[in-house]
Order: sequence, then C-alpha cells, then structure tokens
Amino acid sequence: MMLDLKQVDSFIGNKEYMSVIDDTVNSLKQDPMIQFVPNISLAWNYGEETKNNLQRLYGIIIPYMEQQIYNCPIQVVDVKFLRHLKSESEHREGAFVWHTDNHPAEILNIIIYLSDVGKDCGGMQYASYDGKIMKQEYREPTGGIVLDGHIRSLRNDSKFKTHNMLGNKGALFIFDNCITHRASTPTLKDRDALLLQVTSDF
Repeated sequence: MMLDLKQVDSFIGNKEYMSVIDDTVNSLKQDPMIQFVPNISLAWNYGEETKNNLQRLYGIIIPYMEQQIYNCPIQVVDVKFLRHLKSESEHREGAFVWHTDNHPAEILNIIIYLSDVGKDCGGMQYASYDGKIMKQEYREPTGGIVLDGHIRSLRNDSKFKTHNMLGNKGALFIFDNCITHRASTPTLKDRDALLLQVTSDF
C-alpha cells in the first residue's frame, strides 16, 4: 500500500454520503462540547444519534477504503469530532505546529470537513520540497514528532512549498500521517471536522 495523500472527490457527488454528512452536522448541534486544547479546539462528546450517523458513514467509507486503498478488511481505531476555534493570532501548539504523527504505514488518517473550508478557514496543510510531499519514515516509538523548527527554516527556500487542503462541507482527504502536516489557524470562522484513523484488520 503506497499512499501519501488523496482527496476523494467522488463522495461529494454521492447523495447518500452528503445526506449522512448533513444529518451528522445536525445531530452534533444537540451534543455537548468539551475543551480539547484550551482556547484553541473543542471536541464533541457525541451521543446516540451522532453514533448512528457515524455508523452510516462507515457503511460508505469503509468499503471504499477496503477496495480502493487496502485490498483487505480494515478497522477504525480512533474517532474525533473537533472544532478549531477562530483566532486573530496564529496557534502555535498541538496540531498547529508542523509535525508527523509517526505511525506504521498501515495506519492512515481520514479527515472529513463538516463545514466549508476555504482560504483562512483552518484547512489542514502539508509541506513539499522540490515537488515531493515531505515525509518522515516511521520509527519507534510510535508518536508525534515536532518538525516546526526545521520547516520554518525552509521558508525562504524556493523548493519548499506549503499546500492548503481546502474543500466544501463533506470534502474527504486520506493521508499517511507520516507526511509533514499541520492544522492551520482559522481566522474567518471556526472549522469543524471529523478525524478518523484506520488500519488493516489482521
């Protein structure tokens, strides 16, 4: 399995998928929120209706992942509904610094935007150098590695580029979490998203 980053555009045109996204957004309005990163991010403590919508979403996404990406059964190992809060100043901690999650290759991340994410709306970013996505090979122990200092040192290098992952509500991205990435600070409005982590089901 070789995948750095893929945007699945076909889901946006899927009426069933978009209906589940709309239902999920609506059910989250009834669910309480808790601090995830103080003053930066909130997480939903989601209830039964949202759980049911999540299962409906799995029924669409998981078969695609098994057939198009893994060629084997998979399982979801982590789920987060997160809201990144609008801010006038750049967030510089947690997911907002350049990093790699540093997991084995069979573990992939999926991010689904639950609000429209345009310029300055908190889209995820990834870095490339000389036309190739920057990536750290997995090494033990598992866990995030901060790369912020290194990335910031490349700002004036013409071969270095930052890419914004933008899209309307429902936009879905699959990525190897060993790529160099970060969450950007939303300055226009809060950004809502569902984050999933999946792996092959051995």
